Amino acid sequence: LRESVARVYAAIGRYDNAAEHFARVAEHRAVTLGDGAPETLRARNEQVQALLEGAHIDQADVVLQKALPRAFALPENDRVRVKLELAQAQVISARGDRPRAKGVVQAVQERLLASAGERDPAALEATNNLAAVQRSLGELPEARANMEKVVALRTATLGPDDEETLSAMGNLAVLRIMNRERDEAIAMQRDLTQRYTRKFGSEHPTTLQARSTLATMMIDGG
Repeated sequence: LRESVARVYAAIGRYDNAAEHFARVAEHRAVTLGDGAPETLRARNEQVQALLEGAHIDQADVVLQKALPRAFALPENDRVRVKLELAQAQVISARGDRPRAKGVVQAVQERLLASAGERDPAALEATNNLAAVQRSLGELPEARANMEKVVALRTATLGPDDEETLSAMGNLAVLRIMNRERDEAIAMQRDLTQRYTRKFGSEHPTTLQARSTLATMMIDGG
């Protein structure tokens, strides 16, 4: 129940509350399952993400540095381990060293491509994050190409309406706008908004955010 509450807080932008609840989930799981259990580390990653969204970079790093050594005991393409490795790059990027963050993500991606292949969910997550870092560095064509790949492979492996596929579609739509592909971006964002409406309903925070992004694209591009 507490984890569900934390996710609601995160969805509506109350990141401090989300971080607090994820921390309690992680502490409970540490007692019952152990500090290195995947379920415990998953909650730690959620805590880190909420702290980063709330701009608490140092706190996020403290949690991350305690969790990472335990995550390294998991298989190299384990999603929880990869999420924590990629969170390390997020912390580095948040502190302003985006080139170093890109290097961290690329190293994770290359390892996963070699060991698991490009269709592996963890490898796709690394490619997704690489596109995000490339976008922050202004490497827009490269970021767009990587996100195109993520959308195509997630659609093929997870389905067109899976949440991870839809999230990647949103990222790609923004990259298309940034690459001055207005019509393509608006078409994708409109499709995304419709998919979120069918999946979550018209008043869900994710749907509302998608609709707001669509409106901004249409106004700014008009």
